[in-house]
Amino acid sequence: MLDKDVMSGIVGGIAAAVFVYFYGRKKKSTPKGKKAVTKTKHADSENEQIYVGNLHYNVQKNTLFDTFKPFGTIREVRIIQNNKTGRSKGFAFIRFKTADQAEKALKMHGRDLYGRSLVVRIAKKRDES
Repeated sequence: MLDKDVMSGIVGGIAAAVFVYFYGRKKKSTPKGKKAVTKTKHADSENEQIYVGNLHYNVQKNTLFDTFKPFGTIREVRIIQNNKTGRSKGFAFIRFKTADQAEKALKMHGRDLYGRSLVVRIAKKRDES
């Protein structure tokens, strides 16, 4: 049999491990004189282009234009298609006049269009290679 003190030590250790597992470790403090670097929700917040995924294959440009028009001035709608078949690949890119308008359009994430839940994100910029 285990001693009462040994048992309480084991139980305490398990409780601490469970706490760290669920709540994480204590955050490290920032050294004096240094500012903490915080990441924005969208790293490419200056990008005025959004990615729209999980599109129904029959969605047309004008449908996307009308759906996203309330968020700002749309400069371009590009539905990506298979080169051989010409069929939609199920995603598109929409370019707004400003990055703020693109940020507002993120409200459409999860909304239904033709029975499909949209995936809307700020588009990643292409590498210039």
